[in-house]
Amino acid sequence: MAGRRVGRKACTRAGLTACRGGSTGVFTGAASLLAGMYGISAIVVDGHLGAFCPAGGALHLIPKIGVLGIGCRRGTSAAQLEAAFAQFCAAHGLAAVSITAAASIDLKAHEPGLLEFCRIHGWPVQFYSAAQLQNAPGQFTPSAFVRSVTGVDNVCERAAVLAAGGTIILPKQAGGGVTLALAAKPFAPDWSWKDAEP
Repeated sequence: MAGRRVGRKACTRAGLTACRGGSTGVFTGAASLLAGMYGISAIVVDGHLGAFCPAGGALHLIPKIGVLGIGCRRGTSAAQLEAAFAQFCAAHGLAAVSITAAASIDLKAHEPGLLEFCRIHGWPVQFYSAAQLQNAPGQFTPSAFVRSVTGVDNVCERAAVLAAGGTIILPKQAGGGVTLALAAKPFAPDWSWKDAEP
């Protein structure tokens, strides 16, 4: 799931150009073709990329396969969600560009802060009923308080799993009235095109 390491020379031959800031660079040009073919969100140098990309002095392809599960108190602002998300990424060394969508419970479907937070990031957000969340496959971190409010023992992990159709990668992190978890969509990169090169 970490993606494949690609050498700097290989990227140069592929026509990738770097827009660098500090030790991190996001590439354009041929990278957009790679994105379309392999669901790649970015190519990054020396970033702290955690679950979706190894750290170190190589170029990395980050698959855009993460789904962010979100739980929050009523009235939580986009700024509060952004702060919680920044802490979540920092705590796990997560590359935010790996996230492709968000998910929550249908009780949050009209929360302005949540909707704005997802809009800013360009993520579609999927909402599920308590019954749907309860039937999500897997082991989840239970909370009696969350059950008393929502009717299900966990929102963020269960919603992430349902929307991703995959498994939890980063379990629930709570703070400031926000809970976040990350699930990954199934991902099997096909590098067979390399075999056709002369």
